[in-house]
Amino acid sequence: MDRLSILRVNEENKVILQPYQLKNVNESVWKALMNLLFTYRMCNNVPSIIISISKSKILSDQAQTMDDFPQLLMDISYTLTLLQFKPGIIVKATLIHQLQSHLTFLLYDLFNITVQEDELSNNYKWNEEFQSYIFVKTNEVLTKGQEFNLQILQLVGSEFDNRQIEIKGSLKYKQTGITNQENDETDTKIKNIVNKSQLLYQ
Repeated sequence: MDRLSILRVNEENKVILQPYQLKNVNESVWKALMNLLFTYRMCNNVPSIIISISKSKILSDQAQTMDDFPQLLMDISYTLTLLQFKPGIIVKATLIHQLQSHLTFLLYDLFNITVQEDELSNNYKWNEEFQSYIFVKTNEVLTKGQEFNLQILQLVGSEFDNRQIEIKGSLKYKQTGITNQENDETDTKIKNIVNKSQLLYQ
């Protein structure tokens, strides 16, 4: 079964700096790049999230002026690490909340995934007494903190704010459901990248 993958992309771009930011150009450029972290990006027709930025470099010692504006433009290069959400891939996520209408899962302690009621198989039934879903085959009550394999249906980014990201999942398919499987090497690598970037972003 297909799982999440990462892709590294080299880019060159311009960053806008205020005159006071020229006191420490490298720090100012880095802070500007940090604004790209955990934002939506479509790459090679695959919805993605930027999870790391590295190898930033200022390409010129001289900044460019912007007509009569005080801001300055600096040419820079950097490497982005993208987490790619191809529709149909399987991810392991942790259950954090459930209502009859939907369940919410957490991926890598950062990204929310929503599974709507109509994306649950017949193996799951809502129980009013427990205010929780039950796995019918074993009569097991779903509880916060359980890990599941989910199928990704769609990752959508807002056209107005690329930080507004919605991830839709499903528990309808054979490979999905409660799992006790250990993280594989790729999962562990991705989680470490995300955790490191979270510390930088704070």
